[in-house]
Amino acid sequence: MARSIESKARMASKPTYRIVLACLCFLFAANVVAHAVTPGPDAEYAVVVSPHAPASAAAMAVAAADGLIVRSGPVDWLVIARPAGESSDFGAKLRNAGAWFLLNPMVVAGCFSRPDGP
Repeated sequence: MARSIESKARMASKPTYRIVLACLCFLFAANVVAHAVTPGPDAEYAVVVSPHAPASAAAMAVAAADGLIVRSGPVDWLVIARPAGESSDFGAKLRNAGAWFLLNPMVVAGCFSRPDGP
């Protein structure tokens, strides 16, 4: 009889462990997403447009949102941009101009690094 009580106690603790682990994973993912979607310093955004759009689509979206391109990457559909002036709704303007995603530039910093070579 004591065995059945112990096994029931062990079975009850397994779902609790899984729930706690799932909550921790969710909080970690939410933290990563929250940092990824906030603009970088000086309100810079990594602007992602459709990869199937014309090569100038990202530049056209930034221009339509009254922004400036800070850096362009190895692909045409990803640029780093900032507002041309003091614009509090630059992100909304970029989305209206066709941007799929607006990310913190630090999230895609590896996309802009170029290996040293001859």
